[in-house]
Amino acid sequence: MIQRSNGIFYWLLLLIISYFSLFHKLDSAPFYMWDESWYALNAQEMLENGKYLEVFLLGKHDLGNSKPPFALWCMLPFIKLFGFNELGVRLASAIFALLSTVLLYVVGLRVLKNKLYALALPLILVSSTGFVSQHIARSGDTDSILAFFILAQSITFYGFTTKANQPNAQWYLVATAILLSLGCLTKGIAGLLVMPGLIAWAFYSRTVTYIVKGWGFYVGLMVFMLLVPGYYWYRNLLTPGYIDAMIKFELGGRLEQQTYLNENKLPFYYYYQAFVTENRLLNWIYILPLAIVYLFKSEASKARNLGLFMVFALAGISTLLALSSTKLYWYDASLYPIIACIIGLASALFITNNKPAFGLLFIVLFLTPYQYILKNNVYTNVHTSLGKILHEIRQGAHKNDHVYILHSDVTFIVNCYSKKDQLQGFNNTVTNHEDTNLTAGKYILTTKKERDVDVNNLFILETIARKEDCAYYKIIAKK
Repeated sequence: MIQRSNGIFYWLLLLIISYFSLFHKLDSAPFYMWDESWYALNAQEMLENGKYLEVFLLGKHDLGNSKPPFALWCMLPFIKLFGFNELGVRLASAIFALLSTVLLYVVGLRVLKNKLYALALPLILVSSTGFVSQHIARSGDTDSILAFFILAQSITFYGFTTKANQPNAQWYLVATAILLSLGCLTKGIAGLLVMPGLIAWAFYSRTVTYIVKGWGFYVGLMVFMLLVPGYYWYRNLLTPGYIDAMIKFELGGRLEQQTYLNENKLPFYYYYQAFVTENRLLNWIYILPLAIVYLFKSEASKARNLGLFMVFALAGISTLLALSSTKLYWYDASLYPIIACIIGLASALFITNNKPAFGLLFIVLFLTPYQYILKNNVYTNVHTSLGKILHEIRQGAHKNDHVYILHSDVTFIVNCYSKKDQLQGFNNTVTNHEDTNLTAGKYILTTKKERDVDVNNLFILETIARKEDCAYYKIIAKK
C-alpha cells in the first residue's frame, strides 16, 4: 500500500507540473495568425459540412493546407464541447503534449526502475521553452501531435530491436507502421522525419535481417500504404488537384527555398542556433552535448542503450531538417521529446553513478526555464484585441449591430473572430474599405491603428469604442 501511494504521488506531481506548463491560461492569448487560425477555420467548417475527409476554407476546397486532416479530427470534439474559441482549438495540442510527457515517464520507469529519476525525462520536456510555446504545445497546430507520434514511433521501433528474435517482436513493427501512418496523416511527409535514424539504428543493432524476414514488416507496409497513399488517392478523387498541391507544398515545397516563408536561406545548423539565440531550449541545450558524451562513455545498461538509440533518432531528424531549405522555427517540435529522453536518461545515470546531491543541480536547471514558461503563459504577446472589442460590443447597447470588419491582411485571425461572433448569434461581414455597402449609418470595425488613417480619409465617423489596435465606428457620411 505504501509503495502504491508513493507511485500515485509521483503521478500527481507530474500532472500538476504539466498542467501549469501546458494548460494554465491556455486560452489567454487570442487566435494566432497564420496556421492556428487557418486550422481553426478548417476544423469548424468540417464540423459544419460533415465532410471529414476533405478540408475547406471559407466555403471552398482548401488546397493551400495540403496536410491530411488527422489534427483537425483531433480538434473537432473539443470545439464541439467547448465551442469555437481559443480553448477548444488548442486543447488537442496540449493533450498530445501531455501524452508525450506521460510516455516519457512510463519509458523512464521501465528502464530506470526508479520513480523519482524517471521524472527527469518529462520534466525536461515541460520545461523546454520552444516546445511549450506558440505553434507547438499551446496552439492549435499540427506540431505537438506530430511530436508525440514521432516519439511513439521511436519507442516502438526500439522495442522491436530489443526483442527482434522473439515471435511477439513483429507486433512492435506493426505498431511502428501504424504510428508512422498517423504521423503522416497529421503532417504529411514530416511524419517520416525519424526514419533515417531508425534505419541507421537497425543496421547498428544488426536487426535488419529480422525486419525483412519477419511478417510484421510486410503487414506494417500494407497498413501504411492503405492509410497514407490510400488517403491521398481518395482525397484526390474528392478534390481534383489535391495531389498536385501536395507535391507542390509538401514534397517539393519544403525541401526547396520558399522565399515567402524564408526570405533568406538559413544555415543547416539553424535550429540548434535558435535553441541558443532565441531561448528555445533554455539551459538544456548546454547539457545536451554533455549528455550524449556521457551516454557513450557509460557502462552498458537499458538506460544507456535507449539513450544511444535516441541519439540516432535525433541525428536522423536533425539531418532532414538541415537538408530542407525552408526552415521555420516550429519545425523543431519533434526534436524536444527526443532531446528530453536523452538528457533525462543521462541525468538519471549520472546522479545514480555519482552523488545524489547532483540532483539539486538538475532542479536548478529545470526551474529557470519552467519559470520562464509560466511567465510567458500569463503575459502573452497579443496579436490583436479584435476578440475583446467584439465581446464588449456584444455586451452593450450595440450588441445587435451588423458589424463590417475591415480586413485586408493575408491572415485568418479576423475570419476566426467573425466566425466566433456569428456562431454566438450576431451579424457581421468581413470586408474592406472599397465595399459599396459602407454607407451612412453602417458600423465598421478596424483591426489596426494605421487603418484609422484610411477610414478617416474616406468617411466622417463617430467613434464608439477603442481597444488597443482596434476601433469601432459609426459612419456618419462619406467624404
